[in-house]
Amino acid sequence: MGNRNLFSAHGNTERQKKVPVLAGGATGKGNRDADWTAGNKAGAKIVTETGKEVKESPVLSWRKQEEVRELSTLPPLFVLTKTYFQGMQTNGAKWLTFLLLAAAVNAAAQTDSLAFAQARWTVQPLAKGIEWKTVYFEKGSLFGAAENINLIEISPKQKGYKLHVVHSDSLEPTSVLAMRSRALAAVNGSFFKMRGLDPDESKKVAGKAPLERSLLGYNRSVVYLREGDSVIAENKEKDNARKRHNQGSVVIRKRAVSLVKDSADINWEHQLRGEDVMSTGPVLIVNGQDQLLTKDAFTTDRHPRTAIGKRRDGTLVLLVVDGRAAESAGASLPELQAVFRWLRCTEAINLDGGGSTTMYIKGQPFNGVVNYPTDNKKWDHEGEREVANALVIVAR
Repeated sequence: MGNRNLFSAHGNTERQKKVPVLAGGATGKGNRDADWTAGNKAGAKIVTETGKEVKESPVLSWRKQEEVRELSTLPPLFVLTKTYFQGMQTNGAKWLTFLLLAAAVNAAAQTDSLAFAQARWTVQPLAKGIEWKTVYFEKGSLFGAAENINLIEISPKQKGYKLHVVHSDSLEPTSVLAMRSRALAAVNGSFFKMRGLDPDESKKVAGKAPLERSLLGYNRSVVYLREGDSVIAENKEKDNARKRHNQGSVVIRKRAVSLVKDSADINWEHQLRGEDVMSTGPVLIVNGQDQLLTKDAFTTDRHPRTAIGKRRDGTLVLLVVDGRAAESAGASLPELQAVFRWLRCTEAINLDGGGSTTMYIKGQPFNGVVNYPTDNKKWDHEGEREVANALVIVAR
């Protein structure tokens, strides 16, 4: 089922030799006190075993106060009711159980945070100020599972490329939309209506329904979509109430990209100033604070995920987590929030995921698809889903 050596799969075996060395001389394998004091404003460093390469890597930045913050914002793994809390005050056994459970939760959070901080990332420059990074966590090493993660970092200082919204009225794979746009890189976009049954829900549906014709004369996006100052699609909610899949928006105005949380007004996007606007959701982080998420299967189950984040300095992070495979479990939305915190993003918003999750990099094998889309139920690069929209990185 595909190449298990995820680093060499992208033709980059040299970078497998990287050993994380934190600023101040503490290695990724050092004690935690050294790691805490090592994280400084300059960030941590990656150094090859040969000592030939030294590169700043904000992904490996580590501070004790960051860990404390992560623990304080960790989504709860249990529900503590008022009645149970009062019972614990009078029952020593229950109180001890609670303390042990809390300690276990905190220990798991520390383990995941440390594993992410010490991860060995493969880094490939795509253009000045734009890097593609990928990492593979072996089984059990992150969130108790195996995880394959790709991300693209776009520096606010780069001037050659911009983020852009594109669409297809007939539904096409992300890689096709990217190549037609002559994009440097791309990820799938927001939510849309498929031509037939959703493969993600196929186990819940008996039989197969016929496919609608590909071209309907309008875009299949079920969220507000604006491209080049032209409205492509409106929010499609019968009760005019905003849902989680249009809870926020990616707003592109010239060189500036904003991630905003929408108001209750279903037509609020019309007031947003930008040539490109894509509504999506749910919103994960606002001003450095995790947003409250619903407790249902969409949120708590692990799925392939696509999302976008932004750091305080303006750096954009396009993120893809593979899932639904033994090789990569995927992420719940609380876990996705944690990943963006560890990446130092102060804003983050979820995009369409599941079988839609795709990352494209120009010049890579398999039509540029570098992650493992799941619509063909195989661990390979050929399971792309047709989508209605995408986010592409194109020349200005």
